[in-house]
Amino acid sequence: MTLRNTTFSNCNSSQGGAVWVNLAFGGRLTIDGLCSFTDCQSLNQSGGAVYASVNWQNSQFIMEDGIQFSDCICISNETNSGGGALYAYMQGGELIMRGSCIFRNCNSSNDGGAFNIMTDYNNDNIRSSGGVQFIGCNSGSWGGGILISSSYTGLIQINKMSFQDCSSLKGGGFYSSLYNGASLLITGKLSFLNCSSSENQDDGGGIYLWIANSQSCISQYEAGGCRLI
Repeated sequence: MTLRNTTFSNCNSSQGGAVWVNLAFGGRLTIDGLCSFTDCQSLNQSGGAVYASVNWQNSQFIMEDGIQFSDCICISNETNSGGGALYAYMQGGELIMRGSCIFRNCNSSNDGGAFNIMTDYNNDNIRSSGGVQFIGCNSGSWGGGILISSSYTGLIQINKMSFQDCSSLKGGGFYSSLYNGASLLITGKLSFLNCSSSENQDDGGGIYLWIANSQSCISQYEAGGCRLI
């Protein structure tokens, strides 16, 4: 299934304000680069604009070059919820982001101000080949721009991401927790400008990484004006 040249505006639901999808046994959803999501809300659980559950091998959630998310909100106090614009729950499938993607002024009362990725199975594969921008995104918990939590063996490969004016309690721009053999590889540049965290004095104004029996590699890192509040 492919969503083409579609504008979603002022949509709301209890989960996945504009789009809710469950992909299994080779299911595939592609959102093309002419799609945009504005003022979408999740009022109870996860994914202010999009909620995607990607299950088993050969299932794919694909985001094409140019997608924009603006002013999307997730309101939830549920455990492991959030994603002001987008929530992806991975159980053995594949998440592919091609080209650029912009998240602007997205907010979550829980984890992942704009984007929350939870992997819960062996061999999940997450690939971002372009550049992802987070501007003015905020989380009431962890990961002002994005939160990535990977509990099992799998590969998270990111080209480059930038964060500007993002905030949270922990990991003002980027929060990641890796367990049990998960791998995070960032081949391009991570950049942070004027991001902040406010929970403790050592909780990463720009980025917070928690790594247990796993590995990460960041090739380039740049930060300016980031702070602990």
